Amino acid sequence: MKKKLVLLSVMVVLSGFSFAQGGDEKSKTKQLDDAAWARAGCGPDAIRFDVKMDKHQHTLAEPESGKAVVYVFLENLTNGSEPKTRVGVDGKWVGANLSYMFFSIAPGAHRLCSNWQGFPSEGAAIDFTAETGKSYFFTTKISRSGAFRLQQVPEAEGHFLIASHGLSTSTEKRNQDE
Repeated sequence: MKKKLVLLSVMVVLSGFSFAQGGDEKSKTKQLDDAAWARAGCGPDAIRFDVKMDKHQHTLAEPESGKAVVYVFLENLTNGSEPKTRVGVDGKWVGANLSYMFFSIAPGAHRLCSNWQGFPSEGAAIDFTAETGKSYFFTTKISRSGAFRLQQVPEAEGHFLIASHGLSTSTEKRNQDE
C-alpha cells in the first residue's frame, strides 16, 4: 500500500511538471513567433487595431524636423472584403490601414512590414533607407486570391494615391479579444 501511495505521489508531481512545461512551452513558442515577426519588421500578432477612414481627407504631411515621412496605401482588389492591414516598422506596429496612412520616421535603414489583421501570414516586408526631409510611398495590394504584395512606388504615384484615397486613422484595441 505504501509503495502505491509513493508511486501515485510521484506521478502527480511529474504530471504537474509536465503541465507547467506545456504552459511554458506555449509561451516560449509565442515569444519565438513574435521574435520572427519582429525580424520581418512586424509587431506582435496579438496587437489589433480599430481603424476609421475619412474619404474626404487627403493629407500631405510635412516631415517633422530631422525626420522623414512614410505613406502606406492599401489597394484592395478583393471585391467585397474590407481588410484592415497593420503596418509595422522595425518590429513595432505603427498603426493600421483601410485606405492610406502616414507616419514620421528617423533617418536610416528600416524594415517595413504590412499584414492583413487577423491573417498574419498574409503580408509582406521590405527594407528601405530613409533620409531626413524626404517622403516615401508604399502600396500594399491584396488580390482576389488573397495574395499580398508590398512595394515602394515613385513619388508622383504617391501623390496620385493621396488624391484618390481617404485618410485612415487607427487606435490600438484595449480588449485584444475582440
